[in-house]
Amino acid sequence: MNRETQDYNRSLNGSKESEVKSIFTGSLNTCYIIEHTIGSRYHPAGDRQEISVDQVEIGRDESCQVRFDEAFETVSRRHATIINDNNVLKLVPLSQTNPTLINGQKVQQACLLQHGDEIQCAINGPKLVVIFP
Repeated sequence: MNRETQDYNRSLNGSKESEVKSIFTGSLNTCYIIEHTIGSRYHPAGDRQEISVDQVEIGRDESCQVRFDEAFETVSRRHATIINDNNVLKLVPLSQTNPTLINGQKVQQACLLQHGDEIQCAINGPKLVVIFP
């Protein structure tokens, strides 16, 4: 199955404004869950983040919604983003220096995500699992 999708353009969709707008317009996307498989300062192993906004960023930057601490040196400040486009999830790698992997395979452009996919931030880096409830 070909998972590649179109290029990523950063927008305000991942912000709280988007979530509020979605609530008032009745277009709130179906939520999904990101499960952390490795513990960090921000999330213990097994912790689950319920995501209901259109876009989240993964990385070490304080603006990232799925955040890792500075101990994870191979995770870029803005490593990747997940976009919910009409309940179709896309992973977009953002890092120029550290690879992003899905199920152990490096991805270099936007790819579709499926239930149970494992996102890894860099080789030997932390892993996250995508869960559709």
